[in-house]
Amino acid sequence: MSDSDSDDNVGAFTWEQTYERPWETLREAGDGTLVGVDKLRQNLLENTRVEADDEGMVRRGIIRRLFVILDMSTSLRATDMRPTRHAVVVKAMEAFVREFFDLNPISHMGIIVTKSRKATLVTEMGGNPSQHIEALSGPGLTVGAEPSLQNALNLAKTSLASLPKYGAREILVVFSSLTTCDPGNVLHTINEVRDAGIRASVIGFGAALRVLQYLADATGGKYAVPTSSHHFRQILLSHAVPTPVKRGAKAFGNALVKMGFPGVETPAGPEHNPGTVTDTRAVASLCACHQYLTDTGYICPNCGSKMCEIPTDCVTCGLTLVAPPHLARSYHHLFPVAKYEPPSADVLAALPGSCFACAALLPPVATVDNAPFRVCPLCHQLFCFECDNFVHDTLHNCPGCQMPAHAPAEPQKASYPSQAAAATSSQP
Repeated sequence: MSDSDSDDNVGAFTWEQTYERPWETLREAGDGTLVGVDKLRQNLLENTRVEADDEGMVRRGIIRRLFVILDMSTSLRATDMRPTRHAVVVKAMEAFVREFFDLNPISHMGIIVTKSRKATLVTEMGGNPSQHIEALSGPGLTVGAEPSLQNALNLAKTSLASLPKYGAREILVVFSSLTTCDPGNVLHTINEVRDAGIRASVIGFGAALRVLQYLADATGGKYAVPTSSHHFRQILLSHAVPTPVKRGAKAFGNALVKMGFPGVETPAGPEHNPGTVTDTRAVASLCACHQYLTDTGYICPNCGSKMCEIPTDCVTCGLTLVAPPHLARSYHHLFPVAKYEPPSADVLAALPGSCFACAALLPPVATVDNAPFRVCPLCHQLFCFECDNFVHDTLHNCPGCQMPAHAPAEPQKASYPSQAAAATSSQP
């Protein structure tokens, strides 16, 4: 069990505790004997990232318009995921909102809830993560009666139909119930979503449903059924990464998008902020987005309206307001880091070694299955599992590939800790 599962089991009845699977800690070695998996290897099995189907330099939509449909029916009261499905979904959605806007800073998202045979728009399509996180703990996410998949899809389709076609339009359905109460034929609605060029992916609890599978297949999305709360979180966070655009995809064309870089209004004035693009007004004024009286904000370069946060769309003229770092953070999806590979027999023979990023000692191992590290296929440096996850999920740059002058052809030895430590400090 993981540490989080152990904490959940404190004070719980035996039948409420997390399943223990001791047989999963055994692996078959090369000679056919059963060997135990060490703690580091077990952490890898529990924290393996959900890899994307498409790798390499592919076309991706960095401007995304996503509606998340949440099933808030009574099925969320089930306790197969501790403490309940409802608590797991809300907590994972908070992490998903943060991850989505961190990986897609110039994208927008909205939340739709379906319960009591209705669909309700909880948050409008917007680029403010605080607004969505606050709504997740509001009264709109209470549990109700049966959901309606058709009504939710119709609401999302209508809202996405009016958006520009240069951005990726997507729907993510988190469905917990095994039934749906619809006013008509839901298959016709699914076909309309497909014809509108909207991609729909589904995460379903309990069992695989034919209608949900058809929704994902017809629109080019993905359908997954999580087996645990940790697995659900993995699948949900995997949808934060921009999806590859298939060749010949409908309603997704090339276009020049007009954007503005707003000035900053501060109460101190530009003389107290040297080197910044600051508006000269220092008096409090109403923001155009909330009609609040504030003395700070971002001034639209087109119409002069004041917005509280960026990135966003100016409510007066509709201009997309961003900052240069937002655009820079959106491009690493187009040039992903190469997937690290298991070590070869030659690499195992050269051990002991050290992780190129954190300089942690990598002890000798007998087989590839027990190797607690991976190898970059380009710079041939060794990386432990923690640094592997950090490079691919957060840094988005390989430290070894960024230092061509110091990257040797053979894996780094433990006798050179200074070069390994320099890998992280060289990153901007």
